[in-house]
Amino acid sequence: MATSLKDIEFPKTYSYSSDAEHVPFEFYNQVFPISKRIDLFLGYFNSYTFSILSESFAEFIYNGGSMRIITNHFYSPLDKENLLNEDGGRSRPSHSTSTT
Repeated sequence: MATSLKDIEFPKTYSYSSDAEHVPFEFYNQVFPISKRIDLFLGYFNSYTFSILSESFAEFIYNGGSMRIITNHFYSPLDKENLLNEDGGRSRPSHSTSTT
């Protein structure tokens, strides 16, 4: 197991793709456990990803890692509900609606 990024043997192209020899999950499973901070810029958020990477995320959290996730505004109904409930509503839009 790698203890730093220097220990990881990255592909020569430094490229990961779903339809290539080196898939993104391979990268995530190697770097998440040894990372201190992760900034994820995602087009679409899906909590299923966290279940696939649960062991890597568990090590990341256990080691005191912090994460920021930036996504667009499209969520499944279940993911939206879970996100809003877990953070006390902090991710709710800040605009107000008027009923006058």
